[in-house]
Amino acid sequence: MENVQELLHQVRNYYLDHFHEVIKEKRRFPNSKIIVEPALRKKHDSKVGRQGQLNLPIRTDLVVRPTIHDSITVETEKALEFDTVMVDWTPNLKICLAPFRWEECRVWVDGLAGRTDWTPLIDWFEKWFDEFDLKAPLKKELQEVVHRLADPQVRGGVTMWVVDFGSAPITAFEEFVDALASSGAVSMQVGEEKKAEQDTSAKELHQAV
Repeated sequence: MENVQELLHQVRNYYLDHFHEVIKEKRRFPNSKIIVEPALRKKHDSKVGRQGQLNLPIRTDLVVRPTIHDSITVETEKALEFDTVMVDWTPNLKICLAPFRWEECRVWVDGLAGRTDWTPLIDWFEKWFDEFDLKAPLKKELQEVVHRLADPQVRGGVTMWVVDFGSAPITAFEEFVDALASSGAVSMQVGEEKKAEQDTSAKELHQAV
């Protein structure tokens, strides 16, 4: 697991280095005001806006004012390249870890089809989202928070998730996997490439999203 943790650190740092460069670039604009990782909130009561099947909030990457388009999405052009790694995460959960983007991590999971109670995933997200910005005063710039968890998509017995881990540490990734394990996951593919042995319906899911 030590090698896996080092790999996760590299993937995270690859994205955060780019994030810091974008912040630095935007600060060059005269009279610009930058808000980093703000939660999207309702104007009338300042509570976070919630949406989707899981009723979860969202953080955007940057807001730069004054600009024509306030909100800015920070994305890497491609995933950090590395050799695919097979991991026995638990005795009951195997993971195939392929190149993936920290800010748009795609995960295909076997063992969750038919499940409707996503409490472990919701609890995980709420913890790392930090709705009330309790971490903000403790950090110089980035808050170590997740930004988004898309609703699950199920096809052919495979459940697909898309996660924006934002500036969250690798502990958030590890606890996300643990939440999937506690929900009944038996195998998991992380990354841009699909395993050759996965069935046609799973491949169709990958292509459709």
